[in-house]
Amino acid sequence: MNSENAMKSVEQKKIHLSLSLGSINQILAALGSMPYIQVYELIQNIKVQTELALNDHKVQSDKEMNEYEHKTANS
Repeated sequence: MNSENAMKSVEQKKIHLSLSLGSINQILAALGSMPYIQVYELIQNIKVQTELALNDHKVQSDKEMNEYEHKTANS
């Protein structure tokens, strides 16, 4: 495999990062100062993944709250 193919392979590898909403907003603000054509797909990807993560967190929080309310109501 030549170095160009190796670099493309590394670029396509997915990793998971854990960032605060503040950090994500900083990244989006920095990307917002770049030319649209270079960053629009990345911005969209960040927004979609952030919304999914927030929805998952809300569902988990709602589930935990319901379990807590059920336990306290039956005590």
